[in-house]
Amino acid sequence: MICKCCTCCKPLSIDEKIKYICENEYEYFLSKNNVVGIGLGYKLTKGFNTSQKCIKVFARKKVGNGEIPEAELVPPIYKGIKTDVVQSGNIEFSKLSEKKRPVPGGYSIGIPLETQTGTMGCLVTDGSDIFVLGNNHVLSDMNFVPLGTPVMQPGPEDGGKVNTDTIAKLAKYVPIKFNKKENYVDAAIAKVSDKKLVSAGIAFIGYLKGIGKPNLEEGVKKVGRTTDLTVGKISAVYATYVLKYNDKDVLFKDQIFTTDMADYGDSGAILVDYKNYAIGLLMAGSESFTIYNDIYNVLGNLKVNILSK
Repeated sequence: MICKCCTCCKPLSIDEKIKYICENEYEYFLSKNNVVGIGLGYKLTKGFNTSQKCIKVFARKKVGNGEIPEAELVPPIYKGIKTDVVQSGNIEFSKLSEKKRPVPGGYSIGIPLETQTGTMGCLVTDGSDIFVLGNNHVLSDMNFVPLGTPVMQPGPEDGGKVNTDTIAKLAKYVPIKFNKKENYVDAAIAKVSDKKLVSAGIAFIGYLKGIGKPNLEEGVKKVGRTTDLTVGKISAVYATYVLKYNDKDVLFKDQIFTTDMADYGDSGAILVDYKNYAIGLLMAGSESFTIYNDIYNVLGNLKVNILSK
């Protein structure tokens, strides 16, 4: 007999089952040396999309069953759900590099450290002040620099100088936790010093209409400092994966994977659907995929909203 007065006995959908596995049972997959992440995706057979939802398993290198120990193999079915192993390569933190005033999203920004250059995502507000949205690893150097640190446009790798190119100062970041403690966002904001220096639009895209949810196989676009405007498709959602930073494991949950859309310096770009709704914040990539934080998680953790105009 099925209880009709509550949802406790309601069967879980395939999406809910895979989301639960990504959130709570990821260690089974990540304990395998070749696996770097898992997510909800569509199963591919001989390069063709079967439209069958599965556990998408991201591996550094796709190898045959006889090439690795049996214990390291990913089963074709996990708890009744098919798996699909795809090669992603190693996942690493990821050109609109000239000075621009007022500067829109998509252009180069950074802090006064030689290698800390990324992309200005968009403008956000807490209701009183205006901020530039970007990544923690770009604007705070992984929790390292103090609040109040100048943010320059362009970033230092593109010739930006503190005295002449500062547009904002680091105001807040969500701390990155190491040693496989849970992270959901790699995000930071910097308070704009003069509204005349910035624009609420994004280069080549225009103004954002709001925020949206990611859907598998959905066409998406982004604008970043290095690769400019690129388009792609969403490959996986609810993804959990681990990347290395200075030999430390950094665990991220509830991430969005797309086809390869970015390169080094694009970190901080906004993932946008074709209706101009923001979906994610670019934070990392590999040779095959680009990875984004869910924009709902980003804005919620920072307690800000997107400034559309």
